Amino acid sequence: RQYQLLVTDSHFDKFVKQVPSVFTWDDHELFDNYREGMEHIYYTRARDAFEKHLATPFNPTPYREGVLYFVHQLPALPAEPLAQFFVLDGRSHRSGDELLGEQQIQDLQVWLTSPSSARWRFIVSSTMFAEVASSVGSDNWSLYVEEKRRVLGLIFDSGVDGVVLLTGDAHFVALIEHRSTRATGSCTLVELASSPLASVPLTPKGDPKSHTGHQRGFDEKVMFLQTGSNLYATVRLDKTTAAVRFWKFEERGPGGHIGVETLLHEVELPRRPLCETPVDRFHNAPREL
Repeated sequence: RQYQLLVTDSHFDKFVKQVPSVFTWDDHELFDNYREGMEHIYYTRARDAFEKHLATPFNPTPYREGVLYFVHQLPALPAEPLAQFFVLDGRSHRSGDELLGEQQIQDLQVWLTSPSSARWRFIVSSTMFAEVASSVGSDNWSLYVEEKRRVLGLIFDSGVDGVVLLTGDAHFVALIEHRSTRATGSCTLVELASSPLASVPLTPKGDPKSHTGHQRGFDEKVMFLQTGSNLYATVRLDKTTAAVRFWKFEERGPGGHIGVETLLHEVELPRRPLCETPVDRFHNAPREL
């Protein structure tokens, strides 16, 4: 019923007609902080409804038969791709200390290491990788330390240029750098976290920059973080630069104006290798605007 209300809403219909859209699911398609994998009695009914109303009408063909994760391309085929998005399923395959499951990790690695003419590759996770998210709730990658370490490692070791993490569900917006020293040099992976637009605001405990992940063997730096309601992020791409902007939307702004968008922060991410020499890393650092 809730899906029917959504897809028959005039505002939703206008949005998806004007803005090409794809959808992933998360815990609230089932229940808060869902981590029961496919075993719970709700799973089949929830998945059937999601596939009927959103996945089948809007998403590309799944990566393999029977799964919900997929690869999205912009612009659409047959045009040459500017960007590809591997949209993960962070709910179906959870069990014990696994979030994605072995098959999905292998498929992600194959996609990362397969030749592509796309200038950018985005890995989309419905929950945040960065440890700062653990201070506002328990439903994120901080619960799956070894799998997080493995997935970040295979991303760093892929040798691909222009890789970015897109994440959400932390109820704030943020930009985080994940850092690692590998055999190929000093590595940096940027994570862009965009809060659900209508979520209840949550604020991390303590100074956001104190959440470095060092105690678990990670090296993370919070470059920007903003809490509040009605926050979101946009990314404008060309072949060499990703222009990232974080916004706040107000239904009624100063002077009674309706639909006011306020720019909170912007930064340019140059397309660069994940791992670089110190000199290259300096020249390719993100540029705040």
